[in-house]
Amino acid sequence: MVTLNVSMSADITRLARATQELGWQTALFEYTKTRIANGQMPYEDSRSSDWVYLLNPADRAVSLVMGCGLGEAPLALSRISSKVYAADCDKDRIAFLDLRRQQQQIENVAPVLMKKNAEPSLPAKSFDIVSVREFDWHPESPATLTGVLRHARRWLKSGGQLHLSLANRLVQPRLQPSITAFGYQGLLKKEGFSDIELYAPLPFGQRAPLFYVPLSDPGLMNCFLRDIFGLFEAASPEVKKTYALEYQLARLGVKAAPFFGLARLIKYFVPGFHVIARKKSDVGSAR
Repeated sequence: MVTLNVSMSADITRLARATQELGWQTALFEYTKTRIANGQMPYEDSRSSDWVYLLNPADRAVSLVMGCGLGEAPLALSRISSKVYAADCDKDRIAFLDLRRQQQQIENVAPVLMKKNAEPSLPAKSFDIVSVREFDWHPESPATLTGVLRHARRWLKSGGQLHLSLANRLVQPRLQPSITAFGYQGLLKKEGFSDIELYAPLPFGQRAPLFYVPLSDPGLMNCFLRDIFGLFEAASPEVKKTYALEYQLARLGVKAAPFFGLARLIKYFVPGFHVIARKKSDVGSAR
């Protein structure tokens, strides 16, 4: 069984209430400002959903997001989809998303409240795009990640695209067992996906990356390390403080990479991955 993550329920409850009183923009601004003042990372911002532009959607695509977060992914997908279903088992996240989409006058996003600790029941072969973010709907072992992939494959139409946001367990050993870029690719191929592309969300990880760097081309990674990473120096003091540890670790890696030829190995050390893959044809499939 796989379940949706409800770890931030109290914060989201306050956010949903503030949205009713102040409007979504003011409420979300104050919520994020408070997190940064408390030394926490922003939970989400518009950069969190820039992976949408890596997709190649079908005309009038129907999309599904498992774990709606603060709404960035469903609302971004609404711009390239005829309909977006955003499923979550936290009623306050659903309430915030519903208020936000109403206040933004977005009519093609449908929040779906799911039962906690229940196996998701959604129609097979109904979606052109399925998005799963690990920190909203998280697998804890290869077995449950396999379950996520099998659910997604069942929901996707033939040729539909899957988006995954996953941790790099090689650099996060508390999330054992270790699965790296090669492990994720192997699981996806085994479960009937092709055209698999992995991107490194840099430099800060999965919630609000500034860049999505494809891992298939070491030359692009070299370009990022050599010419782009230094742009972080232009960030505000608040942002630098929020990402201080992550940035210092990344800076050490950037300095070492040219001397040790690490661009080809960087995929082992990035904080996580965004994965875009395509469901193979159902013809001849046993699943």
